[in-house]
This record gives sequence, structure tokens and C-alpha cells, in this order.
Amino acid sequence: KIRMSRFFSCNNSQIGQMDSSFAVMNKGYTLLNVNDCEINSTDCKNYRKDLGKIDLVLNQFSLAGYNGEINYKDHLPGVSQIILDNMIENHRDLGVKTTIPFASYVYFCCEDNRYINDFANTPRTVADRFKNENLNLAVLYPGETFDLESPKTDNESSLQLFDKKYATLKDKEYDKGALIP
Repeated sequence: KIRMSRFFSCNNSQIGQMDSSFAVMNKGYTLLNVNDCEINSTDCKNYRKDLGKIDLVLNQFSLAGYNGEINYKDHLPGVSQIILDNMIENHRDLGVKTTIPFASYVYFCCEDNRYINDFANTPRTVADRFKNENLNLAVLYPGETFDLESPKTDNESSLQLFDKKYATLKDKEYDKGALIP
């Protein structure tokens, strides 16, 4: 939450061929939403050069899809780990105070892709990793807000709510999909 003045600026940057990030600068604060852009150290240097100090980054934390390789049990754990590694690297390279896990609050709901859920990072997984790295993370449950002037430091109540949600994924109904002859 930033109490916006009428004097603010925005920056939209293309990353790769299909993604873009969005930054908002207001009252001396900068928020960068990288969403599911796969940014690297060079991109981070460019953000810092173009935007200056970045206070908060919103970043993808889990799987958003899968290319369908048949050996998914060998492949997907590494993909999930790379996403966490990238979050940590982005946090450090951008020099931000706080990261909010933002993209990939999804579950795969069809019989033919539900296995991906077993390899997804959860908000708890991300929080544990950031804690181990001694980096600040703010986990927000839907409806919660974040105040840059008084940043959230205790994630436990939000994490408990997410833990309950993620624990029910196996109980959900999964779409079987129509067979096409």
C-alpha cells in the first residue's frame, strides 16, 4: 500500500519476446512487478540503472506450466528449485528490501496435468528458503495489504492459511476432459 500522490511515474519494460515488467515510483518508493519474467543479473543491473533504488519486488514463485516431458519426476524438482534460486538471485541483484511471492498461486486441475501440483513451490517453501538466506519476504494472503512505510515482517498467519489451502489440493475434483476419437 502506497498512499499515492498525483505525482507518480511508471515504467514498463519488455523482457524477452513475450513478457514485460511494470514498475511504479511514488513518494520516494519503487515497486517492481516482474511477475513471471525470467530476469537475469544483466536485467537487474539495467533496472537499477533505470529505476534507482527498488524497495519491493513482486516475483513468480512456482510452476506456471510444463512442457510435458515424459520424465517429469526427474525434471520438475529441478525446475521448481531453479525458480526459487532465481527469486533469491533477483532479490539480491535488485538490492530490494522485500520480495513478495506473487505469481503462480495456481493448481493444475485436469487429470492429465495434476501431477505438476506435486512439484509446485508453496508459499511455505519460499518463506523457508528466504529465511535460510536471511532475506526479507512478505507473504500476503488474498485481501491482505503491504505498507512500504511499515513493512510486514511476520508471515506466519498468512502461511498457515496457505498451508491449509495447499493441503486440500489432493481432495479437489479434477477434470477428466473429453476424449476425442
